[in-house]
Amino acid sequence: MGKVKTMLSKEKLEDMLNSPKVQNSGWIFDENQRKQTYRELIGSGDRERLLGMVGALYRHKAAQTAAGRKCHLCDENFLRDAEKLLLSEISIVLEMEPDRAKQYLGKKLCGEN
Repeated sequence: MGKVKTMLSKEKLEDMLNSPKVQNSGWIFDENQRKQTYRELIGSGDRERLLGMVGALYRHKAAQTAAGRKCHLCDENFLRDAEKLLLSEISIVLEMEPDRAKQYLGKKLCGEN
């Protein structure tokens, strides 16, 4: 049986979103290392590290789109899985619909305030 985590507060969520650990999470260029790291993160349930991963994926996706390229399917899948884990709780904490919470998360993690 998994561990039950307490619901985040708005303040704790904002602190995590603004933390250097989340804002400065970098892209892992080695694809095999990235897959292994992201698999472990998805399984860990560590919200702060998952937010950093989502931020790195959002920024990479934006750079790829700007360059006229697409993201790898595995990266899209990791992003989707991490969003599923995070967005339901974030939408409740922020009292937003999941789509609005996703937009908010994207703005915060891509450095737009």
